[in-house]
Amino acid sequence: MINEPLLKKGLRIDEVIEFTRFFHGNKIKKLPTYTISCCPICFKENIEYIDTYSLYWWHSVGKKEPSEEVYHPGGVIFHCEHFVVGQTFAFITKTNNVELNAAHFHFNNLFDFMTGRRNRNFFVPQRPLVLGFILENRVAKAVLHVLPICEYIKGDFVPAHLLYIISYFSEQPEVTHTALEKEAQSRAGEDGFPSLENYMPSGDTKHWFNLPYWVERKMLYWVNPYAIEKNYDPDKCLLTGDVNAFPYKDPRELVKKKAGR
Repeated sequence: MINEPLLKKGLRIDEVIEFTRFFHGNKIKKLPTYTISCCPICFKENIEYIDTYSLYWWHSVGKKEPSEEVYHPGGVIFHCEHFVVGQTFAFITKTNNVELNAAHFHFNNLFDFMTGRRNRNFFVPQRPLVLGFILENRVAKAVLHVLPICEYIKGDFVPAHLLYIISYFSEQPEVTHTALEKEAQSRAGEDGFPSLENYMPSGDTKHWFNLPYWVERKMLYWVNPYAIEKNYDPDKCLLTGDVNAFPYKDPRELVKKKAGR
C-alpha cells in the first residue's frame, strides 16, 4: 500500500469504536497526528489529528466540500498563514466505479462496520479533482497528499483504502476565500444554498479530474513522503512538474499494486 510507512496505529478496536460512537472534541487527541500538507509558499508542514483507522468519518460525518480543516475543527494542530482550505476524497478498494464524485454511507451496526462486516457496495468512491477555477486564475496553489485508511481485519488495522487530501494555499487567503464563495454562490441550487459539494466537472472543466495535467503545469504539487515529519526537509518536501515521477495518476493502479496484480 502506498505511503504505508506513514501510517500510525496504537488504539485497540474497542477504543476506536468508543471514539467513533461518542465522538467529540476532547477525545480527538487520541488520534494520530499527520502532516496533511506542506505549503508551497513557506514550505511549513501543516498538521492535524486524522482518523486513519476506518472509513467511518470520511463517509458518514466528514466534509464533502472544501473546508478550513481536513478532519475536524478541533483537530488542527498547525496551519500556516497561507492555508486556505482542504478537501478529501476517499478511494475505496474492490470497486471499479470511479466516475462518481459523491460519497454515500449506510450502516445498521457500528461494530459490523468497524470490523468489516458490511457490504462494500454501500460505498460510492470519490474521484479526486482540483478546483480548477482558483488555479487557473492564479489565486491559489494546490498540494496533494495521500494517506492509507485501514480496515479491521483478523485482529489488526490493515491499510486497505486511500485518502486523497488536496490543500490550497495562497499569499492572499482572503482573495481565495472570496473566489470560493462566488463560485459556491453561482452553484446554489433551488434552495439557494451555496455549495461546491459533489460538483461533477464536465465539458470544458472535465480536466479538473486530470491531476497530471496540473502537475505538468506546476499548479499542483505533491508531498514527498520521504521528506516530512521525522524526516522533514523544507527543500525536498514538495514535488511538481515531473509527470513521470507523479505517483498518484490513477488510484485504480495503486489499488492493483496493493493487491499484488
